[in-house]
Order: sequence, then structure tokens, then C-alpha cells
Amino acid sequence: MKKTFTLVATFLFTLGITAQITPGFTNDFEDFTTQGWSNGAGSPNPPTNITTGGPDGVDDNFLEKQSAGGAGAGSKMIVFNTDAGWLGDYFAAGIGLITFNAKNPSNEDLTVRFAMQGAGDNTQISTTEGVLVPAQSDWELYELAVEEIDFTIVGGASTVSDVLADVNQVRILHNTVPAWIGGTIEATLHLDNITADPILSITDNKLSGISLFPNPASSMINFSAETGIDSYRIYNVLGAQVMAGSVNSQRSSVDISELSEGMYLIEFTSEGEKAVKKFLKQ
Repeated sequence: MKKTFTLVATFLFTLGITAQITPGFTNDFEDFTTQGWSNGAGSPNPPTNITTGGPDGVDDNFLEKQSAGGAGAGSKMIVFNTDAGWLGDYFAAGIGLITFNAKNPSNEDLTVRFAMQGAGDNTQISTTEGVLVPAQSDWELYELAVEEIDFTIVGGASTVSDVLADVNQVRILHNTVPAWIGGTIEATLHLDNITADPILSITDNKLSGISLFPNPASSMINFSAETGIDSYRIYNVLGAQVMAGSVNSQRSSVDISELSEGMYLIEFTSEGEKAVKKFLKQ
């Protein structure tokens, strides 16, 4: 699934301005490079660009990362990026989600997290919840929320807010707990279409005026939009779909009483466009 840049992002790239994260910024690896993703100059198994077999099949490039397990360089499942396009003020850019396609051909489950470091004093934060990429799984689309409440501080003295306002490094890693360092594991992870999304996917989305209430909610959650909603999908914090349904209306309600307490993402679709909202089930 190839993502399309927003008009804002496209305009900025046309001007050559990449020093600030922008909505729609994507690494799709179609230029045959790793687009800045690395795991250190001394690694014996750096990430590589694979030229075919991505989510779109033949001739769709993707990033492959292998970790050897054991000890020493290359033992951990992690890639990091300091390219300017990933850095800067995530608040000002309105980034609310990191979406990516992932595939796990390994024999071990992977818990994937997004981590960031702040330029001020190098405080490090990691998504509190990871997404489970099961062993022997094929390509799937995953989402990680990257708002302030979604992170745990794993090093340093600054706040999550401080880091999100001035990011100087991002990481994608496997670890069963929030961390800045990847977990030691013998595994292979395939990644593609790594994208910084606003909480509403594009600024001129037909669903930009959507409302979700009450929030938090305990039994019923209501939603309305300025245009018709075709369908919805609800995901838990591990990225698993837990509910879905058709709407075909500007407003509707969903019974969430059977959901466990916690944070969820609800994705709405209208005429092929999507918007994502977050809600808390009490």
C-alpha cells in the first residue's frame, strides 16, 4: 500500500525543505536505499533494501532488518534514523500516528515500538504499548499513536512534551517493554511505507469535521461528521482489530460495552479517505 504525500508535504519537498517533520512524510524505499535507517556503523547485519516482495508484490522495495541474537553488535532488533525528514517538532506538525507495513518471517513474535530522543538533553521516550507482529506473519498495516499520553520516558530528565517538540533521533525496535534499546533476539523484520500521519490522515479530508463523544466512554460511543461515514474499524493498542462495521450515514453509535478498559483507535472511512480518532474505554 503506497501512501500519497499531503499537498503541504509535497510542496515542502519540492522546495527541498526537509529539516522539519511534515504530515505524510514517508519512507517507501523505492529509491533502492535504506533512506537513512541504520543500526550503527559497526553492525555485521545492517538493514538492507530488498527490491521486490513488498506489500505491493513484485518490484515493491522494502527494508529488511535481521538480528542475530546472542551478544555483541547486531544481536538486537533495532533500526534508527537521524535524517532531517524525521526530526523536529511533532506538535507543530500535528503528527498523531506512525503507520507502517510490517512482515515477520521469523519463528519468534516481535513487539514493535517507536522511540524518540529529544535534542535538549537527549531524553529518550518509547511508546508505552507496542504492536504485536506475529511470527510467520505476512504483510499487515500497523499503527502506533505518538501523542504525549502514548509514551514512557526511558532515559533522561526532560518531559515527553519536551522530546516531541524537538526530536533529534527516531527508532523502530522490538522490545517487550518500553525501551530505547532493541531486545536481543534472532529474527527478521520487514518494513515498508513508514509514514508520519496526522491524527486525521490529510488536512482536507472529507472527515476532518468528525466528532467522537463521549470520550471517555463506558458503553456507547457516538460519532458524527459533515459528510457520510461509510464504515469504521476499532483497534486496540497492540494494533489488533477488535470491532468493525458499516455506517452509511453522517452519524451513528457503537456499543463498546464488551471491550476491555483501555485506549483504542477508531478509523473511519469515507469515499476511500480515512481519519483516525482515539478514545478511552472506561
